[in-house]
Order: sequence, then structure tokens, then C-alpha cells
Amino acid sequence: MNYADADHVAAISDLIEFQGEPIEIDGHKMKAVIERGAITQEASVSGLDNREETIRATILNKGTIPSHSAPVLYRGRRLSIEEIEQEGDRVLTLTLTND
Repeated sequence: MNYADADHVAAISDLIEFQGEPIEIDGHKMKAVIERGAITQEASVSGLDNREETIRATILNKGTIPSHSAPVLYRGRRLSIEEIEQEGDRVLTLTLTND
């Protein structure tokens, strides 16, 4: 890890410490920086609304990278991993959508 990567990890670690929200990924509780994306809403024939929400969660990799099938819980809602972006050695950004 070079100095730029170490600075990036330190900055993300500080951001998670001050603005992080609790999240559970594959049974592991941790904190993540959460960025909410667009919420789309479509009406179904039965009158139920089908909202699709996209959330980006930035976490520090502590040894294992979660798989796309790993269950995610955020604020009591079940989410699925759509994309995993690795930024350097230790920073991961997960794109999540509601189930």
C-alpha cells in the first residue's frame, strides 16, 4: 500500500467514524457511509406500489469481500448487492437495491 492509498483509507475511516450508519452484510455488523440514490415508483395492477431504491454503501474491507449473493440489512430492510467496486486495497463501495 503506497502513501496515497493509506491516505485514502484513513480519510474513509474518518468519514465512516463520523458519518457512518450501521449496516449488516452477510451477518457481519459494521458501519458504512450511505449515499441514497434515486427512488423509482411504479404502480402495479393490484394497487401496490413498487418502489426501487438504490443505495451506495462505502465500507472498509476487513479481510473478505462480500459476494453478490450476501444478504444485506439496512434500517430493517433487506437489500441485495448489485455491484461491488473495489477502490484500492481496503475500500469497497457496494451498490445496493431493495428486494
